[in-house]
Amino acid sequence: MKMNYYLSRDLIKELKENLTEHAITKEDLELLESNLSIFSEAYNTTLRSLKKTVWLYDYKTDCIYTTPSSASYFKNQKKLENVPQDIFSYNLVHSESYEVIKNVYEQLKRHARSGQFEVRLEDIDNQQVWVQIKFETIFDKDNEPSFVVFMGDNSSQSKQLQFLNHKELDMLLVVSDDTLWTAKVNVTKNITEYFARHSDNMRNSANNQTLEELSALFLPQVNGQVDQKKLSLYFDKDFLLKTAASGVQEKKYEFQCTTDGGFIKWMEGFIRFFHTPAGLYCYYYVRDIDHRKRVEQDLEKQARYDKLTGVYNRETILDISRELVDKEHDNFCALLLFNIDNVTHLIRNDGYEAAEKVLVGLSTLVNRLFKGEKVIGRSDGFEIIVVLTGKREVEDVKDVVNRVLKECRNKYLFQDVISHVTVSCGICFVNTKNPKNFTWYYQNARVALDSAKQHGKNRFETYKGLTEQYINKNTLVNEKVISKYEDDEASPYNRLSPEFIKWQCIQFTQNDFEEAVQELLKKIRLYYGADRAFCVFNKKGTSKIDVTQIYEEISIDNAPVLTEAEMQVLFKYCLEKSKNGDTLFINSIDSIKKTNPDVYTLFKKSEINCFYDYPIYVDNEVRGYIGVDNYRHNKNHFDVLYIGATVLGQEKYITSLKKQIKHLEQYDILSGVQNRQKLSSYLKDLKVNKLSSLGIGVVRISKLKSLNNLFGRDKIDSLLEFVAKVICTQFDRSSVYRRSGNEFIIIQENIAFNAFESRLEKIQQKSVNPYQGIVAIGSAWNDNEIDVDALIYSADNYLQENVSDSLIEKGLFDSKLVGDNFNNLRNDIDAGKYYLYLQPKADFATRSVIAAEALIRYKNENGNIITPANFVHKFEKTGVIYLIDFYVLEEVCKFLERQNKLGNKKFIISLNFSRRTLLVKNLIKRMEKITDKYDIARNRIEIEITESEGDIEQKTIRALGKEIIEAGYRLSLDDFGSRFCNMDVLSNMELHALKLDKSLVKDVYANERSRKVIANFLTTCRQLQIESIAEGVETEDQFRILKNMGCDVAQGYLFNKPLPLKEFERQYL
Repeated sequence: MKMNYYLSRDLIKELKENLTEHAITKEDLELLESNLSIFSEAYNTTLRSLKKTVWLYDYKTDCIYTTPSSASYFKNQKKLENVPQDIFSYNLVHSESYEVIKNVYEQLKRHARSGQFEVRLEDIDNQQVWVQIKFETIFDKDNEPSFVVFMGDNSSQSKQLQFLNHKELDMLLVVSDDTLWTAKVNVTKNITEYFARHSDNMRNSANNQTLEELSALFLPQVNGQVDQKKLSLYFDKDFLLKTAASGVQEKKYEFQCTTDGGFIKWMEGFIRFFHTPAGLYCYYYVRDIDHRKRVEQDLEKQARYDKLTGVYNRETILDISRELVDKEHDNFCALLLFNIDNVTHLIRNDGYEAAEKVLVGLSTLVNRLFKGEKVIGRSDGFEIIVVLTGKREVEDVKDVVNRVLKECRNKYLFQDVISHVTVSCGICFVNTKNPKNFTWYYQNARVALDSAKQHGKNRFETYKGLTEQYINKNTLVNEKVISKYEDDEASPYNRLSPEFIKWQCIQFTQNDFEEAVQELLKKIRLYYGADRAFCVFNKKGTSKIDVTQIYEEISIDNAPVLTEAEMQVLFKYCLEKSKNGDTLFINSIDSIKKTNPDVYTLFKKSEINCFYDYPIYVDNEVRGYIGVDNYRHNKNHFDVLYIGATVLGQEKYITSLKKQIKHLEQYDILSGVQNRQKLSSYLKDLKVNKLSSLGIGVVRISKLKSLNNLFGRDKIDSLLEFVAKVICTQFDRSSVYRRSGNEFIIIQENIAFNAFESRLEKIQQKSVNPYQGIVAIGSAWNDNEIDVDALIYSADNYLQENVSDSLIEKGLFDSKLVGDNFNNLRNDIDAGKYYLYLQPKADFATRSVIAAEALIRYKNENGNIITPANFVHKFEKTGVIYLIDFYVLEEVCKFLERQNKLGNKKFIISLNFSRRTLLVKNLIKRMEKITDKYDIARNRIEIEITESEGDIEQKTIRALGKEIIEAGYRLSLDDFGSRFCNMDVLSNMELHALKLDKSLVKDVYANERSRKVIANFLTTCRQLQIESIAEGVETEDQFRILKNMGCDVAQGYLFNKPLPLKEFERQYL
């Protein structure tokens, strides 16, 4: 029925009262009423049997009409006239469902066609009932909404199950070990009922705290303001209530936080919502997902390109080639395979690295000579695949291939390679008449390549040009044919020569070692018609089998199966035989029944009737065996097994050499840490956008060459080993590199600043004895817009200053070790060639001089005054600029002490420190050592720093500024607004004064935008209680405007230029 029961009764009542108007008889009306009663009763019976409740919402009247099935939910109200207010006023729903009802009503006003939601109701007996409700909107012929039919389903039972789950979660909070911390919060009451931090077994410490207090425990550990702001919502009561009301049952998020150890790790947080009679509950879980996240990021970092050659790797080139050939066959031209000839010989004579250089040269050459559309990749160990597309002439392709082969023969192309290098190529051109798939072209290009190798190498062949006779002779026999004749003396493999098997061995072993072994065993088993061919290697230096290197190729029927223990018994027996240079040849196991009963029993159990194996020698040591059992054919041709053993032994030896060479390529022999080549590879592959932070540490042994002459090579080697060992006590070896002879570099990802600096400090402390003054450390760290090169450059600069400082303290800083820069500058300072100048600073209110800025000048031999712009850069570059800065500091102290004696105890002098001086180790102690010699207050000395001190990152500047203030000195920010204004500096650094750059002051009179910028600047200073200083005030107009804006102090030529000390004292003091 589309019409509500009560609505229909009202209609009949109206018809009875107005029969004449509706042209209907009384009998018809009685019949209608009777039928309506029958239909209504059937309808209500159906609803009761389905346990469903129904009510209607009328769009025109904005009313709800109930039915008998839903009457109890509406406390027997047949009609609600004011929706949704009546729902609230009659207390039909629980207060926590108010938001749900409001949200549904908003959907109806937007003419929603359907929807579902869950609410908590109070029925006529004041019992709380959970109801799952669905609704459908009925539209009229004009497509306007007319009625909404609501159908409810009592979900209280499922809620009870949720409550049970709620209790299970309570238990999980207590016993779970896979979370870092958990909490249970009653959101409705805003109270924490349970909290536990599992990392340190801290439990219940946050009980009875509010959401705000809980967030205060958690959010400070979260890295980044964006994540902190996002996660703060999950501790906001209103947000949680609204989220739960929308039907969300769980929220999951990932973020980074700093652990107690200082490392930045990925975490995963869950919030689960549960409605209970006591209110809305949220369960919080935080799990450590750092390993999983790093693995995911590593997978994302895996390039589609081969790291060595820069072309596509095997997987990518095959996927792309298959896509091009199979789906764009009309555009396909040819598939080429280039392979380096005699690569095994090349590796043995020149080393694996030389072979890799040849491969890199080949891929570069192919990429350069083939013009137009192409795809190039590394398909196998020393093989390049090329897929040519577009229209090309066959002869043109051959000409280019000839050029590649010719240039590879040129000895000047690979100057470091002693062996003669040649390359072979196989080509398969497109079959336009009968299009094939990629696999067909690839296999036939390989057939062509094999043909070129067979015909003398150093050449190319095309598949189209091969004769059928050659193809049939040299391609592998179809496996089905082999199986058919496997037990037959006439098997095709019986007629194959040992030379052909040898050729197959060499071909296969050029590919992946494990694949090569398996393919070789397959050929040997078929050659001998054996049930099984096997190969096993032992652990080096022992008689135990390496279980990871057992290879077997068995037939489908009657194959012997040996357990690992049985293989070990057999291996030991073979080993004893090989000591005398014997092979193990057992034509019948009865022959060893008396002499070796254990082996006989083993063979008997495994149904092995005959057995033959040959030892595999690797570097003149037996390292394994290759053999067959139950052989039927070629019983007198065991030289094939010998060939297989020889080839595998050689390949095993080459594989071990490769590992050694690879290790030597990546690790420094003396120190054991990674070398410069590994560092270059790491930096090339590093994706800084995946990092949370990056710390760079540079550890240098000063003047290693001079020390080597003084103490000898052995002593210096011990020093290098000692320093590397100390570094590795604080950082994992995977983060440490030897960058040069006297220098190590540490690159630590995702570490907090304090933890990074603390570890470097420990390295410094452990290096004090016995190498004080010799080992210096520089560092840089950043967690925002990470630039690796800039960080390394910054760490190098920091280190330069520490070297100088350390050597001075050690008494090793002389011209013999470091040149004349230090001594020359020191002599000039002592000779009085550098002078202190002061430029006045005036109070805007009184125009009186209240402070000054200290500047340095140099007087040359001709008596001319030279400004800093002409000599500071030189001293910064040579690393001795701090001598100038400390000289200025001492001269300022002398001046202030003299003013003290004259009664002027409030005069303040500011001075700039060079970027390199700011990086000097123990800067504050060096400053205190100077200033404490004089009777002056430290707060009369103001250190000026800029927004960005060269390459010093903000974290270092902030830490340095904090130390300066804590030591009692004043701190000001110079040149604010010169290039960019970083408001983050103001919010994170305590300052006494802020100096507006003269570039803004210059335009203050004529430029309205400059005035607005300055006005905002001055407002910020007043709000932060920072003294404002305008630099470069040169005119009365500038002074007047800035004074009216409320600036505190003026500095510039309006008052005076920088003056010598005596002249400054004469004019102002």
